[in-house]
Amino acid sequence: MDHVEIKDNVGHAAISCKSDPTEPQWTRESGFVMERISFHHNYIHDIATEGFYIGYNNYENPGPAGHAHQIHDLEVYDNIVDKTQWDGIQVGCTTSNGKVYRNTVTNFGLQGNSNQDNGMIFGTGVIDMEVYGNYIETGTSSSIGILYHGNGNLDLYNNVIINPGNRGIALSVNSARSDVPSNPYLNVHHNTVVVLSNNIGINSFVPTLDTDGVTKKAHNNAVVYGNGQSCVSGFAGSDSTGNACNQGSVPASWKLNSDYIPASGSALAAAGVTGTGVTRDYNCQTRPSPPTIGAFEVNSTPTCLVNPVPTPTATPTPSTSAASSSLSAIQLLLAMAAALFVVT
Repeated sequence: MDHVEIKDNVGHAAISCKSDPTEPQWTRESGFVMERISFHHNYIHDIATEGFYIGYNNYENPGPAGHAHQIHDLEVYDNIVDKTQWDGIQVGCTTSNGKVYRNTVTNFGLQGNSNQDNGMIFGTGVIDMEVYGNYIETGTSSSIGILYHGNGNLDLYNNVIINPGNRGIALSVNSARSDVPSNPYLNVHHNTVVVLSNNIGINSFVPTLDTDGVTKKAHNNAVVYGNGQSCVSGFAGSDSTGNACNQGSVPASWKLNSDYIPASGSALAAAGVTGTGVTRDYNCQTRPSPPTIGAFEVNSTPTCLVNPVPTPTATPTPSTSAASSSLSAIQLLLAMAAALFVVT
């Protein structure tokens, strides 16, 4: 689903993608899997609940007919989500090859419901997920920029989170989990987090996964955190290196511009540790060795290739009027497919 505008909806999420476990054929026990799902280049705004609601909200506890089905091969990218009363993007039950990237999520959690007010939330059952290159800004007092409740194997990098309201990034796995992968990991690298309230920058609280031998790492994050709080907490010392931290405000030495991109001479430049596996920055520029701390390299400019337009080629003129008419119909269908639909 792409190039759709949804606004001013009432009663439910702007985009919902799931089958509730109310009938046997839609349950995990039946073997049903929803797969190859893609949402991109949509404009979602002024929404009564969530912007995106993908997957059932509880992987562990059964519904009336069984457990919620899994989602495989999910991509959510290049969407704009603004002014949601609840979460901007909610993803659950995605257990294989999930990617959420290059989305802009702003003004979320406007209703102030502390259980439904995050920029992005990844619920129970989420495994094998990449979250990168997202810009998240302005929540309410209890909002978290990115909240992760999943089961392991998370790569969260190159995100920019500004004034989320509460914490910037929180990994919170505090109840029993099924289907935990072998040797689960949680990687949080190269994010720029600016918390303007008195709260933690990046926090990991995962006692359940800890018992499963989870590896948690947080390297090369640029974090502004609240007075009297922690910059990066819940990670072992050796697994939390290369982070730049400042309490209360962005320091002048970082030399960040209005887009939070460091200028030449920034204290963040070439100050990160190597070995994170993050080879490009938020703008897809190659990271040198050692890399710059945070989501951007110094003086970074956009180089990501987003939906490239193919080079036009000449089309031979049909020899008959019938062929000409057929070609016009095809061109019309293509034009209709490229149009932006508005749903209110």
